[in-house]
Amino acid sequence: MNFEEWQRVEETAIGDKCLQKLDELENNLLATKDSCSKDPQNASKQIKSSCTKTEQVFDDMKKLEKKFNSSMNKFGKTLDRKFNFNLEDISLHSSFEDKKKELNTALALHFFRQGETEIAHSFCKEAGIEEPPNMVQAFTLLNTILQGIRQHNLELAIDWALQCRGYLERKGSNLEFLLHRHQLLNEYFQNGDVLAAIHYCRTYLTEFQDKHLKEIQKLIGALFFSSRSADVLPSQKNGSQNGLSEQEKLSQPPNDIPEDYRKVLRLDWKHLELIFVREFCAALGMSLDSPVDIVVNAGSIALPVLLKVSNIMKQKHTEWTSQNELPVEIHLPSNYHFHSVFTCPVSKEQATEENPPMMMSCGHVIARESLRQLSRNGSQHFKCPYCPNENDADSSIRVYF
Repeated sequence: MNFEEWQRVEETAIGDKCLQKLDELENNLLATKDSCSKDPQNASKQIKSSCTKTEQVFDDMKKLEKKFNSSMNKFGKTLDRKFNFNLEDISLHSSFEDKKKELNTALALHFFRQGETEIAHSFCKEAGIEEPPNMVQAFTLLNTILQGIRQHNLELAIDWALQCRGYLERKGSNLEFLLHRHQLLNEYFQNGDVLAAIHYCRTYLTEFQDKHLKEIQKLIGALFFSSRSADVLPSQKNGSQNGLSEQEKLSQPPNDIPEDYRKVLRLDWKHLELIFVREFCAALGMSLDSPVDIVVNAGSIALPVLLKVSNIMKQKHTEWTSQNELPVEIHLPSNYHFHSVFTCPVSKEQATEENPPMMMSCGHVIARESLRQLSRNGSQHFKCPYCPNENDADSSIRVYF
């Protein structure tokens, strides 16, 4: 899409320009008031001059508004030309007729996990669905903990990790160790007390030495090295780090130590937040990303392709007849692949629950429908399509990917 029209809209935006004009008008009126109080005899002349300037300001604002409206109209026409399509051509209302409750529940959970509690309550009330109490409490807790992490306060996050230690250990997660590491370094960067940092290590990190001994050793070594060169607090040394907030500066290692030690002492709060959300959602049996986000993003990728196919079918006066299957392959990112897919090498159709993959005695796999056709409903032996072996339908077994 050509963004020249949008750039023109940005250039003619009237917000800041109108504020400047209003400030100019305010200054003019205040100056006129002062002049009239100091020289009452020429007050009428001053007021007349002020009225002229005021009219000029309003004329300028009208011109700005006219330019902005013109740009907006042109941009709207560009959008209409670019997105001139009818989504009804590719919509499948019948697929969702009996899924209204599931869709509403998914939207409600999306609002809850985004922290939009008031919107979620109103939506559940208007949609006529019950609020899932466990999920509401869980996502309320999640958003409270995330607010703490963004403010570098890990108390609630550590408490949650401690309560779920058994689950995290079975899963092989290092979340609790990462939380304590961030807490240790955050306190050290704020007060510069290496002895307090070592005491924290002895108190909270010793229980992680079986899995993270080398990391703990490197961490303690980096702390001692950092303390030797720290004549001032690390927070004072980081004053030269441009582009960082004061809170971020307090959570970064000093600049005057070797890069190898800086890597050990560096904190990545956004990465910690991502890991916490992933483990929290996994404990609830949910995905890291909201299902609504996934569906909308996948639909945005598929939409242009499906619209193009729809237009081609209209021109050729054809229709897509296969059910539960798209007319073309949609290439989605690898993180959007949630299920294994098997395509039968004989029929070239994807396997389904009704037509699952079947492995023959020779080890090759085809769909059940293809197996039925080759064996003539199981009445005779048949040759494998890919090797010389003879097979029969009864010896074939279903394959689960």
